[in-house]
Amino acid sequence: VAAAFELSWKELSYPAQELACFLSILNFESIPWNLVELCYSQNEQEELEETRDDLLLDLHLIQYVGKGTYKVHELIKEFLQNKLVKLMQVANIKKAVGLKIASVAE
Repeated sequence: VAAAFELSWKELSYPAQELACFLSILNFESIPWNLVELCYSQNEQEELEETRDDLLLDLHLIQYVGKGTYKVHELIKEFLQNKLVKLMQVANIKKAVGLKIASVAE
């Protein structure tokens, strides 16, 4: 099962990966899409819908429940939360390297 999730993950753009991880940490049985939109700027909302429809739904990483709500299956949620930890670790390493380079440059 993890291998199938990994294949879907690799097909996602970085912003789509971020959105998937964001959805995985929302502690709702069903996620109201208008709540997700509130967390993003007005300019990003059209792109969010495209990402949701063209990637996350098509790759079965989320499910449409009805009435503007979506669901992330528990196994997928766990997979995505693990990916989020890895993304955060990479971001922290990049930040640390940037700070070290800046201190050396001074």
